[in-house]
Amino acid sequence: MAGNLTITPFSATLIRDTDYFDKMDPYVVLKLGAIIWKSPICHGGGKNPAWAGASTSFKRTNEDLLTIELWDKDNASNDDMIAQGTFLVNKVEKVGTLSEWVPLTHKGKDAGKILLKIDFFADGGAKG
Repeated sequence: MAGNLTITPFSATLIRDTDYFDKMDPYVVLKLGAIIWKSPICHGGGKNPAWAGASTSFKRTNEDLLTIELWDKDNASNDDMIAQGTFLVNKVEKVGTLSEWVPLTHKGKDAGKILLKIDFFADGGAKG
């Protein structure tokens, strides 16, 4: 179903830590089809980051899968992938609004979870 998605990443509980000396500086990358959005960095967020006020909107046509990636911002080297997960967009179509913990993995192993709030507005203005 075509419409608009508003996605808000609230917080994450992570198992994997990519920094040995400091706390990680996580950020979220959301991908829906060819559209990519990157959240602000949660400086010093470590294994329990939160992104207050961060949200984005996507125009959905026929994509079924939202890809979620968490990355650790590094200044001296390339950013490190912390974890990734997926969310089936059609889960929110009928209810309009959904808050859900999405499981995350890294190389096939449990890496934590992220709390997302997703709102869906069908084309034509109706929510859900």
